[in-house]
Amino acid sequence: MDSQQGDIDEQGQLDRSPLPDMYGQAGHWVRRAHQVHNSLWTTLVSAAVTPSQFSTLSALADHPNIDQNAISRATSLDTSTIGAIVNRLIQRGWIEVSKDPSDLRRNLLTLSPAGEDEFRLIAQKAARMTDVFVQPLAGPEQRELVRILKLLVEAGEQR
Repeated sequence: MDSQQGDIDEQGQLDRSPLPDMYGQAGHWVRRAHQVHNSLWTTLVSAAVTPSQFSTLSALADHPNIDQNAISRATSLDTSTIGAIVNRLIQRGWIEVSKDPSDLRRNLLTLSPAGEDEFRLIAQKAARMTDVFVQPLAGPEQRELVRILKLLVEAGEQR
């Protein structure tokens, strides 16, 4: 059994104190919110374009002519995942590849005209989906949710 420090007492016995209620745990609700978000994404945005693919298109829309490493940093996705995503988006004709004139070993990526059109369409749908997702919250609560999620992610990335 993989135990965390504190699960075993000094005598080597498993801690048998009452366990925390799952429904009181933030992680449970983050997981459930992720499920709701994924369902809304598939229904309201796209069943063909994943949120990770959209993040990649978004990074390229914000920063044309960047390489896969820069996309990886911008999206917080590992380089092997970005490589697979970029290949799929190239196959769809949404990304164009060119050589970096200052380093011919380096490929620069940019959205193709079709990729720009697809990105704009998906971005508009994603914004509407986000409105549906946070609709139960009042405006200040919506901003507070984003602030708290950003704080948690930034703290987690520091670990």
